[in-house]
Amino acid sequence: APVYTTVPPSSLPCAIPDFRGPQGIWTLQSQGKPLPTSQVPFPLAAPSLTHMALRALVDRGLVRFICSQNVDGLHQRSGVPADKLAELHGNCFIERCHRCKRTYRRAFEVETVGFKFTGRRCQEPGCRGRLKDITLDWDDPLPEEDLLKTERMAGEAAVALCLGTSLRIEPACEL
Repeated sequence: APVYTTVPPSSLPCAIPDFRGPQGIWTLQSQGKPLPTSQVPFPLAAPSLTHMALRALVDRGLVRFICSQNVDGLHQRSGVPADKLAELHGNCFIERCHRCKRTYRRAFEVETVGFKFTGRRCQEPGCRGRLKDITLDWDDPLPEEDLLKTERMAGEAAVALCLGTSLRIEPACEL
């Protein structure tokens, strides 16, 4: 069964701007042009047909694993099980306790990026650790557990399909 890699253009139909396309955030920023805005607030964005089709393929056992470079959480919202998904750049709706590692999925976009403390505390009895965002900033390394799992799954795959990517960002482009 194949392994699929998706990046922000798979979220374009959800009214979420991409980064490197002709009208992407980084492209326009490098040209000194106004940045695109999301037509829909991130928390209200719904999974696209692409997200739903990939989930259906996972459900049928035709896709074993999805590696995403998106931070929008739409693969999770589509119903892809966590053990079939790696979000290499994080998820802007998740906080993780720095002490017990419990994760919290939020209905709102977590305000910080770069594994910073968010100001909230873990609700696990006896823990009360501080919560951090799990969204990468520019110089942050990829999450080791997700990267290792993605490398293993890619190595076992007979076919890999990459959707909406320039294949320019390492190490994901080498998988």
